[in-house]
Amino acid sequence: MEANFWEFSLYFPRELLCYFEKLKYELKNKLSDEKNCVSISICDDNYIFLIAIDKYSYQKNILFIKESIADIILLYYKPKIIIESIKNLDMRAHDNVILIEILSSFDMIEDRNEIIKNLSLCNKLFLNSFVIFRLKNLISNWHDTGELVNQNSLFMADEKVKKELMLFLMDGLVSRVENIKIKSNGNMIEFKNENSHISTNTVFYSLLDYDGALFTLISNYPKKIEVEDYKKFDVHFIQNLYDLFGNRVKLLD
Repeated sequence: MEANFWEFSLYFPRELLCYFEKLKYELKNKLSDEKNCVSISICDDNYIFLIAIDKYSYQKNILFIKESIADIILLYYKPKIIIESIKNLDMRAHDNVILIEILSSFDMIEDRNEIIKNLSLCNKLFLNSFVIFRLKNLISNWHDTGELVNQNSLFMADEKVKKELMLFLMDGLVSRVENIKIKSNGNMIEFKNENSHISTNTVFYSLLDYDGALFTLISNYPKKIEVEDYKKFDVHFIQNLYDLFGNRVKLLD
């Protein structure tokens, strides 16, 4: 291929297919008016995310591509490592799933910046190897998060105390947006924000249909959540919102 094109191959495990399918869709939309090849193929036990674009498109979209890869790492590897570090964690219990999301939401901006700093998209990248060998400091931090829970296992034994712990941890999160409006559209929960596009996080440890939306709100930790036509929502979802966000939640008819 001519030198004025940028080619890149990213090898990833099957568990990440849904994340890269989403990235493929988003990148194809961004490149709809430009020459491009964005696809996913299979080679042996690996899936490969393939990109070929011209240098102008590369310069315009390289930061988006790096940020998207960093987000995938934070959505999958970070909670996976935290979960594996906590002893006897029952991931069939919804409150434990919520706790993992809260723990995973700490230091998201700093972690993202650290990943991007180490991310070099030259020719090809093996994602598992990149995480293991280039993100050792982050992995150590994520293990430490799980170990902190192990050292305070008494908090996990009592459901009431565990909820108090989750509220305490929520207070330590950084708000990434001022205000989010949500509305129910059939089986989908839509997000509205004047300053940025917010899409539902795909989380491999979800238990309930609304977990993706709930976890998206936790990771963004808005200062205000407006729920339009709140009676259309699952009552358990509304209760989770109140339990976690308290007076940040405003219900609208």
